[in-house]
Amino acid sequence: MTVKKTAPAKSGASTRKAPAKRTAAKKAQAPKKEELEVAEEPTEAVKPAESVEDPSPEAISDNDVVSGMPQDLGIHVVIPYVAKLAKGDELLYAVRAWQQNFKELGRIIIVGDAAPWFGKDIIHIPHARTNTNPQIDVADKLATVIASDLVDEIFVWSNDDIYPVAQVHPEDLLVRKAMGPLKEKGSAGGVYRDNSVRTLKALAKLKLAKAFDYAAHVPVVFEKTKLAETLATFKCQKEGHLISSLYFNTHFPDERPIITRNDDKGSIVASVWSSSPNPAILQRVFEERKFINHNDKGWPHVLPYLKKLFPEKSRWEK
Repeated sequence: MTVKKTAPAKSGASTRKAPAKRTAAKKAQAPKKEELEVAEEPTEAVKPAESVEDPSPEAISDNDVVSGMPQDLGIHVVIPYVAKLAKGDELLYAVRAWQQNFKELGRIIIVGDAAPWFGKDIIHIPHARTNTNPQIDVADKLATVIASDLVDEIFVWSNDDIYPVAQVHPEDLLVRKAMGPLKEKGSAGGVYRDNSVRTLKALAKLKLAKAFDYAAHVPVVFEKTKLAETLATFKCQKEGHLISSLYFNTHFPDERPIITRNDDKGSIVASVWSSSPNPAILQRVFEERKFINHNDKGWPHVLPYLKKLFPEKSRWEK
């Protein structure tokens, strides 16, 4: 897979905001009380692309020149953001982490809400969250990204609570990772469980030899064309599905992904999902893993490490 490169924006460029166009793509489990527990799937997401405003005069495309700004040379990282779901400055530190630890970084693109610290270089694609089903919310944001010419055909999809805490290379992102075989996930009767069951049923109809759980809570690489097909085929903007598992299982059915785990025994990512994580384990995973993520309980324990690792402003801030 070749990632198209497009030139780093200069700090003098004017703030770029673009409401997305309407896309053609149509359509938890309670954590165990362990020191580090596994996050199941990014929940920051969105509502139907129908709710997005039409492009305004301020909207720009990749071919526009703003204050003499060249095109971005590098890989696009897209992060969905819902301000009212944030517990603090998760997005701020995620952006700083990407700048510091991903040398191939081109654009940072935020789809969803804006943050007060956004600077002139950041690209913000406004999108209101209008569905309480997190996975439909994700589908709507992804549909908005597909429709935007501000985002490359191939892009990295991450989350505001996922942090690269060591040097990350394109191959780290391109290699597909799974949590093991796909199975029912989430609390009985919950939205996430319903979405996982729906996903299992959809994939069962395809009679795949094996279906993997790609909700590893790490950044993934999507291709717009394939992603649009996934959203339309499974009506993801009307019914909740685990989108990454649908996408990778259907488009790469013969894949043998890296099997990873998010606890203290993994090697790629650790999820801090406890209100009282073991301090020694927490320090060790920050020293050993490439990615750290967390839930609301883990945020206060992760924050001191993020402040220490990423104290300097990024080029994306005011």
